[in-house]
Amino acid sequence: MNAAPLPFLPPDTDVRDLDGFMLNVERLLASELVAVGTTEECWAALMLWCRAWKQLPGGSLPNDDRILASFSGAGKRWSKVRGMALRGFVLCSDGRLYHRYLCDEVRRAYDRKLSYQVKRETDRQRLARWRKQRGGSEEEWESMRAEVFERDGNRCTKCGSEEDLHCDHIIPVSLGGATENRNLTTLCRGCHSRKTASQRRDEMHFTEHVVAEDTGQGQGHRDSEAIASGAVAPARPPADPVKDLWERGLAILGSGQRALLGKLRKAHGDPAVLAAIVACERENPSDPVSFFVTCCQRNSEPRHGQSNYDRKQSDGIDDRERGKALLRAAVDGRVDPGGSGAGFGRGCGPIIDLVPEHIDPGDARRDIHGA
Repeated sequence: MNAAPLPFLPPDTDVRDLDGFMLNVERLLASELVAVGTTEECWAALMLWCRAWKQLPGGSLPNDDRILASFSGAGKRWSKVRGMALRGFVLCSDGRLYHRYLCDEVRRAYDRKLSYQVKRETDRQRLARWRKQRGGSEEEWESMRAEVFERDGNRCTKCGSEEDLHCDHIIPVSLGGATENRNLTTLCRGCHSRKTASQRRDEMHFTEHVVAEDTGQGQGHRDSEAIASGAVAPARPPADPVKDLWERGLAILGSGQRALLGKLRKAHGDPAVLAAIVACERENPSDPVSFFVTCCQRNSEPRHGQSNYDRKQSDGIDDRERGKALLRAAVDGRVDPGGSGAGFGRGCGPIIDLVPEHIDPGDARRDIHGA
């Protein structure tokens, strides 16, 4: 007499908290169960598979006809459908019935579950460390997140999605951004990921620019040697972000433009001004004032009590007027509508690219000329 095989899964393989498994339709349709079984037998088999998924260990059933009759829904007709309904199940040494194919699905699902739990715990520990370094309790952070979500209408300020929302720092903490409501915004997971990737690319571009412009004297020379040796220390955030913003902004606009910089900060917010500073430092435009103002307008914060999504919906007229103004400047010869965008600095591209996407340049030209 052959000994019963060992159980296909360890006894603690628990997938009861998972909704279900993937049903291989092609394999099911090609099986003998569907080929020769009756409708009642196929239904009983399907019910047993579902019950086995919710057992411990997953993919197994107790070897008790009374329980199996109830699980299958066959009731008193269990003896009629038993043979086909239990097709694929094997009685193992622990006295339970295991379905080999279903056990493979349970094993894959259980491995994914464990990996997800490890990731969640790692994320939780990293977040706890960050909050400890940042200061403030977890309750305070959760309260701040709730306020930001409510302010932004519980949807992403970029795309309007209401799924899987994150509370993101507009100016990263690593660059001196504060953890306060005015520096926080609501993003969905996709927009958050794209923003993070874009910030990393900008940081890499800025580092390459610094290395390329290094004169090789004084501290710059020591920094270039450190970069060449691979021992580059991470950039330190400024001691006073606001002072740093003023100094960098006036270095671009000119010392006589304090009033303009103050108006831009008030109208568009520090995040938009900082983004304009970074863009100017990267692009080195020939007309820094025009380029700076344009960047501030395109990266403007939402109005009070209004999300970016709402602002984009309500600013169609403003965008159209800006587009007309840009095209009017092209018609008057102040800028080249199809060239390098010299009036707005190196790297801006054709002036048509600055016209909002929902505006037809042809319509705007007709409006300008009255034709």
